[in-house]
Amino acid sequence: GVEVPGQYDSPAGPPNPAAHAAVVGFEPEVDVFNSKQKPKKLTLRGGDGREYPFIAKGSEDLRQDDRIERLFRAMDALLAAAPAARARSLHVRTFHVAPLSTRCGLLEFVGGTVPLLDALGANNTEGHALVATHQAWIKAQATAKESSGGGGGGGVGVVRRAA
Repeated sequence: GVEVPGQYDSPAGPPNPAAHAAVVGFEPEVDVFNSKQKPKKLTLRGGDGREYPFIAKGSEDLRQDDRIERLFRAMDALLAAAPAARARSLHVRTFHVAPLSTRCGLLEFVGGTVPLLDALGANNTEGHALVATHQAWIKAQATAKESSGGGGGGGVGVVRRAA
């Protein structure tokens, strides 16, 4: 059968496919998020009796999201190995990303979270203008890099859109 996505990402050690849960079904209800791409929250039922919520996104390439989450998992492993970080209970909460093609994929649903602009108290006209300015800056950086032949340093901006 098909395994529940994300079971190969454990920092605890190498994967153990014999212990992985297989998808045995789906919950009949799907929640649709009120955003531009209308992503859907669906719940997979695993052979281990657990439910696994995911967000299905279309019209997006999630491969970069997957690489960023892998970087965050590596950062979390470094924090776990540092005594000072452990003493302060520092960690990076990551989620699983399963790109299915260059146009769609699954993201592990993490409950109890809020969109970034809401958390910053900036989910208003001023906050949206700030995000638009940042996105325009990123586009300008990419255009400048392309026109200069791809060389040069410069910063890389990452904007995570809230689901």
